[in-house]
Amino acid sequence: MAVDLATGIRLGIATELASAGAYLRAETWIVGEPGKLLSGEELDLLARVYVLQDRYAEAESCWQKAAAANPSEPKYRQALKILKEHQGRLIQRSRLLIALFAFMVFMGAVAVAVLLVFGKTA
Repeated sequence: MAVDLATGIRLGIATELASAGAYLRAETWIVGEPGKLLSGEELDLLARVYVLQDRYAEAESCWQKAAAANPSEPKYRQALKILKEHQGRLIQRSRLLIALFAFMVFMGAVAVAVLLVFGKTA
């Protein structure tokens, strides 16, 4: 979907701001006027800015709106698919880290118990 010149400039500025880590300023440039209905391109960029901030639920909402408003455009559905896969990997990684932490706590408790039972050896 083609965007008008003013929107293209606004999105270009927002892209540069997001690249520099100025996410809130980028969001302001993307959204523009409060209450304005955003285009698929605007929603897509806003979703990407949200992903950079680990705001996955908000990114998902933007891509769902973009996909609903532009059913013939596959990139929004593809972005949703990639986001879901990424979230799945994050959940798996989190579970692994929790298991590793629990193991470390257990091993620490075992070490303390051994020291209490057998005392320190010099």
